[in-house]
Formats: sequence, C-alpha cells, structure tokens
Amino acid sequence: MRVKKDKWLVRLGILAIVAFPLLVVSTLAPADEMDVPSQFATMQEAIDASQDGNIIVVQPGIYKENIDFKGKAILLTSTDPLNRSVVSATVIDGDLKGSVITFNSVEKLP
Repeated sequence: MRVKKDKWLVRLGILAIVAFPLLVVSTLAPADEMDVPSQFATMQEAIDASQDGNIIVVQPGIYKENIDFKGKAILLTSTDPLNRSVVSATVIDGDLKGSVITFNSVEKLP
C-alpha cells in the first residue's frame, strides 16, 4: 500500500491486487465479468453480488471505499493490469477508515 496526502491507496494491477500476489493465477477458466462502475457503483457491491470464479473489472478512477473479499474466490483487476498508466489511474482510497482490503474469511484462489 502507498500513502499519499494522508490517505491509504491501493492500485489495481497484474491480474489482481499488486500487494497480494497469492491471487495471481496462471490459468483461468472462462468466468463472468462484472464491471465497476457501469454495472456496480462500487467494488464492494460487485464483490457482494459475485460468485466464486467471477472477475471484477474496475475502470480507472479513484474509489473511496474499504473492501472485504468475504471468502470468495474472485479476481479483482483493472481494465489493463499490464499498463502502468491504467494501473496508476485505478485506485482504492480507504480514506484512513481502516484496512483498505480485508481478507478475513480464508479466501480461495479463483
């Protein structure tokens, strides 16, 4: 995680959250994609509606939220995880309201 202007920030990249390489997998079965913010206003809404195997694609922007994966085997990614500009522009800003990302439920690999 990176601190900027007294706010916790997480940038989404390389097939998952950069800070959590355990979620990166070499092969993925075809899965339903969910889009933030066109289908779901927030990442947490998409996570809540997701099922194991879903992929949540987050458009560039700053998202002020704190998310919990709730034990789901899902993939959270930017629109282009290999493009540095896209990753830098896709930010979760926890606004100093606790952990930006929570894995409390023994999350599984997708």
